[in-house]
Parts: sequence; structure tokens; C-alpha cells
Amino acid sequence: MNVRLYFDDFELSGYENIKVGSVEELSQLDKFDLGELDELILDHVADYFPINKVEEILNRLSKFVKRGGKFIVQGTDLYEICKSYTNYNIDMVEANKVIYGNNPDRVKRVSFTAVGISSFLEQVVQLKIVKKRISNFTYMIEAIR
Repeated sequence: MNVRLYFDDFELSGYENIKVGSVEELSQLDKFDLGELDELILDHVADYFPINKVEEILNRLSKFVKRGGKFIVQGTDLYEICKSYTNYNIDMVEANKVIYGNNPDRVKRVSFTAVGISSFLEQVVQLKIVKKRISNFTYMIEAIR
């Protein structure tokens, strides 16, 4: 079974799409057994995790993925935003739009970089990183449990 957690309104075919608007709503995964999922995608949801709960949340979520299964984390790369801003490729208005999005009511906590999340998944969660991609301001880290 393949599951995608997301905040936006886009649904990916071939996946059970679970829309989450808060950390509490991650409990929707409890309908699955630990080690049941072939693939779990966190589609920009880590950007909204409270910084002091990231380790706990990622460890918990990774346990739903079976051995040899994929754990994919996608998010906004703070390093890439800062680099573009300091190189004058984007202005402050554009940088804030990337960080906070179009919805001013939902503050986006962009606290991660592709390098940081990769290191965290390898060292803390004990997953093997098999792919890293950065496109514009978005990273995608694919790990195997």
C-alpha cells in the first residue's frame, strides 16, 4: 500500500491520499499497522512540524513503512531560498511568499534543508538515503527503511 500525506488540494493517483492540517491529524495513519506500507510520502508536511517534535514525528511515521519500503520527504529548502535571496535572484516579497505561501493564516515553518533532513533521516531515524533532488526551492529525499 502507498500513502501520501499532504496539505494542499492535489491528490496523487495510485496512493491513498490523506490530507492533514495539523500534527494531531497524523493519527489518521493509525488505521495502518506498523510496517504495512510499501511507500509513505510526506508531501511538504514536515514544513509544518513543530521543530521540537520533528525527531519524534519522523521516527513514528517511518515505522509505518515496511523493511525495504520507501520513506519520501518533500519540503521547502531554506538554504535554497536564502541563497536565491542573497544572490539577488528573488526579492524579500518573493522569499516571504515561498516561506509563508499564499495563505497568511497558516505560518509555514521552513526549518529544513535537503542536507539537514538527509542527515537526520540517516543518523537519527536510521534510514538509507537512495535519492536526493532539489528543484528550485523544493527538496525530495527518498530513503529506504
